[in-house]
Amino acid sequence: MNAATFRLGFSTKLLILEDHCGTHVDSPYHFYDGEFRTPQGRTIDEIPIEKFMGEAVLIDVSFKAPKDPVDRALLEAAARDQGIRLMREDILLVRTWAREWGEPMAEFLQARAFTLDACEWLLGQGVKLVGLDLPNLEGALSEDYGNMDAPGHVLLLHPTHEVLIVENLVNLDQIRAKRFEFYALPLHIKGATGSPVRAVAVEQA
Repeated sequence: MNAATFRLGFSTKLLILEDHCGTHVDSPYHFYDGEFRTPQGRTIDEIPIEKFMGEAVLIDVSFKAPKDPVDRALLEAAARDQGIRLMREDILLVRTWAREWGEPMAEFLQARAFTLDACEWLLGQGVKLVGLDLPNLEGALSEDYGNMDAPGHVLLLHPTHEVLIVENLVNLDQIRAKRFEFYALPLHIKGATGSPVRAVAVEQA
């Protein structure tokens, strides 16, 4: 490298972001800070990497109307009809939206998702992580729907359960396998309540 080439330098960017932006994973500390809600949960850097990856299945409920919730009955029926069998320590991805992410945005943001009884069912199935294609596990945060307290988050992220939550997934319609590997590895940020992830599904040839 000659001196003239070296003086061309390089490009770099300053990134300022929230730990829940884009496709991201929630840690228990997101809801259990040990002060306003107890007991204190683990931050993203304290959780073993194995919790963010593993065998996964997909349940597709994108046929539902956006205003309809994802409840236990819907999940059970869809799993049965699609031949999906959940096993303990599985990762469950749920496709709720039939169109492109965020289109149309007004309708997308009003779409409903997981009810408390659906989350209780997930807990009973022994899943270690649940992911969906909406910005929020419960869907629209509206007093009309009674989920301003985020009951699904409160249940799943409780430190005794520690079922992690991945939100804002895309391309779930491209998954064809009944069972596949899923990775949603977080940034190792000390004290973070969550982290952006690059979510990847790996299907066996």
